[in-house]
Amino acid sequence: MVVNNTGVNDDGLVAAPVINSTSGCNWGTGTGQCYYSYPRQTYLTQNVMDSQKFSYDLIKNEYWGKHGLGTTMTGNVTLSQVVTATGGTGVAFVSGNLNITTNNTVAVDKFFMVVVNGDISIDQAATSVQGIFLTNGTVDIGGQNDTPLTLSGMIYALEDISVTRSFSTKSNNNSAPAAMFIFRPDFIFSTPPLLMQSMSLRY
Repeated sequence: MVVNNTGVNDDGLVAAPVINSTSGCNWGTGTGQCYYSYPRQTYLTQNVMDSQKFSYDLIKNEYWGKHGLGTTMTGNVTLSQVVTATGGTGVAFVSGNLNITTNNTVAVDKFFMVVVNGDISIDQAATSVQGIFLTNGTVDIGGQNDTPLTLSGMIYALEDISVTRSFSTKSNNNSAPAAMFIFRPDFIFSTPPLLMQSMSLRY
């Protein structure tokens, strides 16, 4: 699917104004083959985002500020620290950067969202990350590992997303993606009602 000469995927898993990748395709024009998820493209066109931007301050002010819900964390944190603080479910607000170095699991009937004021980095040691991750900054998915990274959920960034993840055995990059984004429709149905209401106020 192409909208205004800009690629857009049918499942809306990754959204940012600019997405850079080392796959050999061109994310900005919708050309080439970007097989990172099903059906194919994994990003949302910028002109669609311009009319519906969410942010750390907007969601925190509506959900935590007005309802006192969610977990707030100050400074730079790891995903492990967020999971410990929240029990691995619910909504967390991180005032600094989020560094993801380990795997996590979110049950089918649960909801997990991390809203970050800084940047998000996904380390090469992480191979299975689950949840919804929203950031005011950038997302960096890099490093090398012979186990591919599977991100089940959604990534949303107000700045760039860089996907440079590679297999340690370079020849494997020719036959399979080193980073895959899997849609989790159950997150839609398990979204806390007040969070859904808070985000809908953006429109």
